[in-house]
Amino acid sequence: MFCCCMSLKCGIIFIGIILIIDFFLECLNLYFIAENPYFDSIYPTIFAIILIPLAVVCGFFFYWFCKDSRESRKLLPIGLIIGAIAELALFIWIIVYICFIYQPKSVYVNKWDKQEYSDDSDGSHYQKQSKATYIFNHALSPLFGALLYWTSYCIVRDWEKRHANQDRSYG
Repeated sequence: MFCCCMSLKCGIIFIGIILIIDFFLECLNLYFIAENPYFDSIYPTIFAIILIPLAVVCGFFFYWFCKDSRESRKLLPIGLIIGAIAELALFIWIIVYICFIYQPKSVYVNKWDKQEYSDDSDGSHYQKQSKATYIFNHALSPLFGALLYWTSYCIVRDWEKRHANQDRSYG
């Protein structure tokens, strides 16, 4: 049983869907980082490079979703390790950039609700945020992703070994 509530195969499908959603949310985050004129170009560049392995892992899961075979199942544990490492690298990169490279004392982030901030006299679409708040808001997701993918790796590795001699996996 996966999380005491579903079959292992269903749980692995769930992890794959979470991973794909996480990848698309990180791509959206990358877009907003790249559009922010207050960040140096190195921040979104390294961010994008770190996301490349996550795209590959999404490909592994799509391959397994489309064709459940011995070959596709062998890629899942490897993919989860790659995903955990990429998420951990993203976590570290956010902390390193904001703490050591980003020079201003506050981080400028996009204002989501323009009406809420309509009383600003400068008309800017950005608001100040402390570095600690920015790190808390943006680095926790990759850290949780790394922990999730690492623990899932342990489960998927055993599941893959149990089904190594089968053409299709069950349960």
